[in-house]
Amino acid sequence: CLLPAVYAVWELPFPVDSQAVFLINLNTDTVVLDVNGSQRRSPASLTKMVTALLLVESGEDMDTLVTIPERLRAEFDFIQSENGSDADLKIGEEITLRNLLYGMMLPSGNDAASVIGDYLSGGDLTAFADRMTEYAASLGCQDTRFSCAHGLADMEDGNWSTARDMARILAKVSQNQTLLDVMGTAEWWMPLSNKHTVPQSYSNEATPAGMAYRVRNTNSMLTEGSGVYRSYIVAGKSGFTNQAGRC
Repeated sequence: CLLPAVYAVWELPFPVDSQAVFLINLNTDTVVLDVNGSQRRSPASLTKMVTALLLVESGEDMDTLVTIPERLRAEFDFIQSENGSDADLKIGEEITLRNLLYGMMLPSGNDAASVIGDYLSGGDLTAFADRMTEYAASLGCQDTRFSCAHGLADMEDGNWSTARDMARILAKVSQNQTLLDVMGTAEWWMPLSNKHTVPQSYSNEATPAGMAYRVRNTNSMLTEGSGVYRSYIVAGKSGFTNQAGRC
């Protein structure tokens, strides 16, 4: 089909309940559906896609061991006070960048995002957020601004984007096989560490040797047995705050 306009030219066989949608065919660069795609909104944890891109494009060895610094204690306390999702990381814990990436992208760990941002910026999370905004602009995002590495902040905190801009960011993600592998993983085992010394027990599965606990992807479309599981889904990212709603 040739679509000269940005709106679908046929009647969709399902209702669109979302307040903002931007659907694009990346093979042809054709916009298939645009519902409030340029409307500024809170992106919640979709923000983490930019943090992930900056990590995998940094050239850092993903097996680099990072010690979570004391300076992040206030950040961790804030995340907990906001009931933000986390990867159960601890101040002083030694963990690889690879496991931080899985901890950020699967359970949508705000703590992992902050550790990554802190590491890449040398301890300046504000500077890292500015770098995220500049990166998004380099992708052609016209109305995106970030104020944190994780997306727990909302529009009044200076963290916003649009469905159209998020599609541009996800298009960039789709070009990176590392991110596709991570974001397309249903569950991941986090290893034993200096702060997680005892394996967690599970009733339905034995904890593998050397592992401490598992994290699961918040994207139910990747979880077999869920009501929205689709075998053809390659990868994705979900997010939620009270203001953003379910993204």
